[in-house]
Amino acid sequence: MMASQNTSSECGSACHRNISQHEQQLSLLIGGGLLASSLLFARSWNILTLAVGGGLLYRGMTGHCMTYEALGMSTAEDDLEPARVNSSPRPARVRQEA
Repeated sequence: MMASQNTSSECGSACHRNISQHEQQLSLLIGGGLLASSLLFARSWNILTLAVGGGLLYRGMTGHCMTYEALGMSTAEDDLEPARVNSSPRPARVRQEA
């Protein structure tokens, strides 16, 4: 039996990206660190560290934050910057012909 792949119409809002790339990268980094530390070092709060690390990894891998969705927030638009045609700080010179 083949598993069906989720498309954006099948999974609704759970598939749309609502965090910025910067947040996504930080979530991956911190989530991975928390998971690694909880697996390497035995502590009394190890299960909490596993849960938080797993949640951050999910958030980082999918680009979707369930807390942001519940609050109606999105920081994904922060990634959209207008393209700059001329990245030079000086104004472009225009040559006029007579």
